[in-house]
Amino acid sequence: MGMPVNTPRTWRFGVFELDASSGELRRNGTVVKLREQPVRILVLLLEHAGQMITREQLRQHLWPTGTFVDFDHSLNSAVMKLREALGDSADKPLYIETIPKKGYRFVAPLLAPDPSADPSSNHQASNGAVMPSAGDVRLAATEQIRERRWKLSVAVVVALAVLASFMGLFNEQSYWSRTRLGILARHLVTAFRSTVIEQRITANPNDVPVTSAVISPDGKYLAFTDRTGFYLRQVEGGETHAVPLPKGFEPLAESWFPDSVHLVVSRLEDNNKASSLWEISVMGGTPRKLADDASSARVSPDGSKIAFLRGRIESGEIWLIQADGSHPQRVIGGTEPEGEDGFSPVAWSPEGKRIAYVRTTAQYFRRDETKVEIADVTTREIRVVVSRTGLGRVLGWPHDKKLIYSLEEPNPDQNDFNLWSFDVDSRAGTGLSSGTRITSDRGEIAELSLTSDGKLLAVRRRIPEIDVYVAELKDGGKRLGPPQRLTLDDRQDYPYSWTPDSKTVIFTSNRDGPWHIFKQTIDQTQPELMVGGADDLAIPRLSPDNTELLYLVAPKRAASSHTVRIMRVPLSGGPPQLVLEGPWIWNHQCARLPSRLCIYTPSETNQQRFFRFDPVTGASSEIAAAKITGITGAVFVSWSLSPDGKYLATAERTGNNQPTIRILSTDGNTQKLLLVQRWGQIGGVDWAADGKSLWVGAANNVATLGRSNAWALLRLDLDGTIKAVVENGSVRFSAAIPSPDGHRLAFFSATTDPSNVWLLENF
Repeated sequence: MGMPVNTPRTWRFGVFELDASSGELRRNGTVVKLREQPVRILVLLLEHAGQMITREQLRQHLWPTGTFVDFDHSLNSAVMKLREALGDSADKPLYIETIPKKGYRFVAPLLAPDPSADPSSNHQASNGAVMPSAGDVRLAATEQIRERRWKLSVAVVVALAVLASFMGLFNEQSYWSRTRLGILARHLVTAFRSTVIEQRITANPNDVPVTSAVISPDGKYLAFTDRTGFYLRQVEGGETHAVPLPKGFEPLAESWFPDSVHLVVSRLEDNNKASSLWEISVMGGTPRKLADDASSARVSPDGSKIAFLRGRIESGEIWLIQADGSHPQRVIGGTEPEGEDGFSPVAWSPEGKRIAYVRTTAQYFRRDETKVEIADVTTREIRVVVSRTGLGRVLGWPHDKKLIYSLEEPNPDQNDFNLWSFDVDSRAGTGLSSGTRITSDRGEIAELSLTSDGKLLAVRRRIPEIDVYVAELKDGGKRLGPPQRLTLDDRQDYPYSWTPDSKTVIFTSNRDGPWHIFKQTIDQTQPELMVGGADDLAIPRLSPDNTELLYLVAPKRAASSHTVRIMRVPLSGGPPQLVLEGPWIWNHQCARLPSRLCIYTPSETNQQRFFRFDPVTGASSEIAAAKITGITGAVFVSWSLSPDGKYLATAERTGNNQPTIRILSTDGNTQKLLLVQRWGQIGGVDWAADGKSLWVGAANNVATLGRSNAWALLRLDLDGTIKAVVENGSVRFSAAIPSPDGHRLAFFSATTDPSNVWLLENF
């Protein structure tokens, strides 16, 4: 690519200036440290501002012919470092736009060079002086935005005042005119001043997501973690330093003490135990344990108490301890009526006498019931302040009359959450308004923290990717080939079956709003709709003769009915027909010919029953020997019927005990228990295609809290031998569906989520 005619050798854009002759990038006159390759990329983009530069053009520009280099990795790394220096984001680019799979484009307007600037007077020595980071760049840009907004609002007021005076000279109704204009001016100024200011403070790549983050009470520091370590970042200067911790001590940041020096962190000490809470200092020293079986800690405003969660991930309880770990006491949860309730991390009221939290009650085939409650930590009095579906698990309480919560967006953006606020009566603890939107962004809000004055808010966002993957089985099922992503949308996709020829995966997806059934051939990029409509559909599985698809139809969300229907539809197409219906049916599966056994299970409290049914007539009867009892609360059981219909494998997913899989003969004559040693939690159980082993999605701890590298795919032989086929990867395995020929597995996975932190003001 040739050099354009009369191309300048110095460019100005935003707060930056690039001198191509010296290769120096300056922010407001201060040199930003940047290596040669990112500078060369920036020069090329600036030379062709507004035009796309292809990846091939960049390769030719950066590496001469004959150079051997991992081009894709090296280019991606160079662009990432360039964006970090500019404080830019691939998701919301200010300067460099990514054209997917093609190249890049410089999109910011170029400014005329400043003839009065003397670059040499602003160079910093290279004797160890700390250069500004991406956070510094972003903050400087934000200050300019604030200044421009204020100047604009003042200009509006002045212009309107002049106009009002002018009207007063010629209009005997001048008082009325000035009054209306004055009101308009005040509204405009208020609008400019009240605009939420949002800035990104971390720039982690997708494969190294931020896993925890919390801003210090004084607003000076952000403590955050990723898989490489525990870090402290200055909010104003952007400098980042590793926090000195003992070797092997790998915690998550939870909450600061009021001194902005000490923090409470959570740590997984043992793969078979829940996490524990510790106190650490950012200055170093020996961590001090505060509590076992504890996570999601929040320190009270005066630093005297710590609220935390204890128990199972799906339910759990809210507990309190003193700052030194003494006097533990349960505050919320743990009773039998609350067996299906889960709780979010708490938010302390500014005066430290109350806590707010989100209570989630599981609803089968409906959206979970969610509500914000406020509890007095002394009297234990509880008040509901917001009750609506779609509430997220983060809360903030910046001052007495304002509470911040997250809320799911409506279809088709149901995977996105945004922040809202509502007024709270500090005397009665009741909600006074329906809520005011604060943000309009993509992704899920995973974490929220506030400064002690309530003026600065740190938000960690992540974008979950739940997709169908397919992998080839090798060496007789002992090894798994590289998983290949099948579904390419940004919605949720869950596989359940294969077509009889083992070439097409059948799955459910909410890509068009309701949950529908799709199929996609493994060599195609787009799926085909099999069953649609206005209803939510679930669990598509084949009939014993492989000619029909059986699936569940959930009750309408607005209806009070608990009735779930099992329907059947020909694989070749045709109208669906009813097989049977019953209360809260949540799973079903059929064997393969010559067996015609089909089983379904309803959801019930304190027990799990299994029923055989005819896939044509719907006639059913209970399999008494398969009944599971004796567990308090709802029983979540992952189960799978062997292809020959002779055995039923069940795994209970409650409690903190070592997981066990029960193999029961469907005639009720034999039973064996397989202990899943070394693993703390089971996500799903599926029979292999030959019926001689089980595929098990497992986590190495009962409280993994979504850590992808804590999950593995196991092959469990019927003699109890366990083989981890995939472990410590970037994919979370919760189920594995073998193709009928046994050559491939389909599974849904939550991949490593992009995750970074933003700061908000004026919220």
